[in-house]
Amino acid sequence: MPNHNWLRWINAEANTHVRWKHGTQRRVFFKEAVESRFHAFGLRWVYTSTDCFNNYLGVATRKHRSPLDVRAYVLAASRDGYWYGKPPEALQRTLDKYLVKSDVLLRPTSHLWVATPDHFTAFLERVPAAT
Repeated sequence: MPNHNWLRWINAEANTHVRWKHGTQRRVFFKEAVESRFHAFGLRWVYTSTDCFNNYLGVATRKHRSPLDVRAYVLAASRDGYWYGKPPEALQRTLDKYLVKSDVLLRPTSHLWVATPDHFTAFLERVPAAT
């Protein structure tokens, strides 16, 4: 499927990069650095295999017994394709199926851009230091 910033009006996640800044620091993050992307015919493209993804998901969850009684810290993107337009409570209800104790930091961005330095720093500030 093609991926270009002009397609954002159809899908907010169709953008190819994000301009990040924090104070005097600036950087451009490109999708090619974080997902399976390639360039052809003047466009950036993404390739995915739903069957392959579902197979990996099945292997990862086959022996899973939930919910896990562990403290989990979650950095999540509220504008990700699945969660886009859903209330934060929907994400929390889903996590509660699998985790007994979760602390969620929800950021208004796509899953691709949620791990920028400022989001990740805010996330780490919530996690207690290991002793």
